[in-house]
Order: sequence, then C-alpha cells, then structure tokens
Amino acid sequence: MKCPQCSSDLNLKDLVPLPRLGSAEVAVCAFCGTFVDRGDGAGAMRVLSACDGCGAPLEEPAAAGAKCGTCAADSARAPFAPAEIAEAGARILREALRAFPPLEKAEGAAYFDQVLRGLTAELEGDEPAYRLIVCADLGFRTVSVPGGAILAGGELLAGLEDEAMLAFVLAREIAHHESGRVARRYRSRRASWALLGRLEWGLGVLTRGALSTGRGDGAIVREVARLGYGPVHEQQADESALRTISAAGYDPAAAVRYLAALEARHLAARGVLAAFLDSHPARSRRRCLAETLVAIGVGRSAPRRVNGEVYRRAVARFAPEREELIGSGRGSVPSPPRHE
Repeated sequence: MKCPQCSSDLNLKDLVPLPRLGSAEVAVCAFCGTFVDRGDGAGAMRVLSACDGCGAPLEEPAAAGAKCGTCAADSARAPFAPAEIAEAGARILREALRAFPPLEKAEGAAYFDQVLRGLTAELEGDEPAYRLIVCADLGFRTVSVPGGAILAGGELLAGLEDEAMLAFVLAREIAHHESGRVARRYRSRRASWALLGRLEWGLGVLTRGALSTGRGDGAIVREVARLGYGPVHEQQADESALRTISAAGYDPAAAVRYLAALEARHLAARGVLAAFLDSHPARSRRRCLAETLVAIGVGRSAPRRVNGEVYRRAVARFAPEREELIGSGRGSVPSPPRHE
C-alpha cells in the first residue's frame, strides 16, 4: 500500500489502532511524515491532518493550523503549572515503564546524564531538567513523558554510531518538551479517554484495585512512541535539535546520518528487495531539510566532535542485543560513512 501523499510504500507492520477515530488504523509515512489511515483495506486510504497544538492525528482532514477539541479549548487557559506537569508526569511514567520495562541502571548512566547536561547548559549543581531511561522493549524509538523523562530503546542506543547522533536524538526530545507539545499531547489524548477512565475507575473500586486505572495512559504512551507528533512538529524538532547540537559543539551532520538510518531501517523491515522495488523519494523530507541546514552552515562551522569511541564504550553493554538483531536480519542496516 502506498502513501497517498508521496506514493512511497507504507510499512503496514507499524499500524496503530486508534479507537477514538472510529477504530482507524494509522501509519506514519517514513518519507513525508504524513499520518495515513488505511481505511477498509480495499484501497480507500486517507491522509489525516495533525493537530497544530499537540500533533495528534485528527479525525477529519483539516486546514493548516487546525487543532483538536482539547487544544482549541486550552487556547484560552493558563500555561501548565510545573506542579501539574510533575503530577501528570509521575502517573504517566509509571504506566510507560509498565509498557516498556526499564533495563537495569546502566554503568553508562552518568555518561548519558552528562550528554543531557551539555545540551541544556545546566550547571553541575543544578537539578537535572531531563533524564534518560533505557527500556528493553522500545526498539529503535524514543518517547517523552511530561516532567522531563525521555525513554529510549536499548536497540536505539546500540544502533547509533556516536555521541553526536545521541545528542541529536536527545535534543529532538528536549525540543518536544520545551515547545509544550509533550504535555499538550497527553492532556489531549487523556481527555479522549475520559469515558474509559471513568469506567476503569468504577471497575477498580469494585475489584479493590485488581484492575488498573492506567490503561489510557499506557495506550497514549504507545501511540506517541509509534506515531510521533506529525510532519510539521517533527521537522520543527529537527531544526531545533540541529541548532542545539551545533551550539554544543557536535557535528551537525550527525542529524543527516540518523535520519538516513531511519529510512534504511524502514526499508529493511519490509524485506531485502524493498530498496529496489519501492517507489519512494530518494530522501525523506526531514533528511532533505537537515541536509540543507547543514550545507548552509557548513562553511562557517569550526571542526566538530562526534566522540565515537567514547560512545561505543558507553553502550558496549547493548552490543549483544544489536548482534542478535543483525543475526535475525532485522538489524542489518547500512550506515553512511562517518568521520571521527
């Protein structure tokens, strides 16, 4: 099945069911970033717009700048209070870690914290605004939770080439946090789960807590991890992350290498002949944008660091997971040339 927007072949293994949209099954095009509803499976696919506030798929196609009902209602309310974000974040994080169990605290945890501090320019004595949690079942993905938690799959850390690529990945999540869309997304999606939440609360009372009341939060975490925030917000995060890693002294070309790796993984997941049979664009829109931004600034850039050897030592414990993936054919993804 092909994306109606750019005619690229879609990976239907990544379909996400969204009960709130009439049981729609939604995929993200790896090359244009569009939300696509597969429809009835008989070719009647449709492109879904993304909310301008939280990046969630909208039920009906809408003009640019359209917002979901919750974000539209929230336009007149005061910004989220820190206490509100912290309380919601703690609750959602509990459900996120049930969906994606964390790995044991890695020996490289201090190293990851140091990279995060370098991106946020925090002083050593400051309370860290963000923290990285490595999860076993998240795959080659990241997902943020209100309150500053960033979840990353062990497979992702094993698959990155160097610290500069890690910095770009983390800077993108920081951009999502600082734009406010992380908190808005969970608030918007939780509002759509309100009826289910009341039903689960009643069942929890009747069963004295035997049934969890966090199903909605867990479903939202899975949705955001699989779908992201829509093409506009994702490109904005890419631009912000490029500025952040450049200011921190990293090689901005790491962004291009990371986005190229995402494209390669998309093709590899669909079979060994996908790269030859697909009619996808040569590069994704996000990679084209990153390449343009890097080219504009490359003439004025001083030599930049990637810290490849340091990074490989820090993530050495994840190497067995990567070798297992490569042996099964799911991790054999070619990477662009890298310069230390």
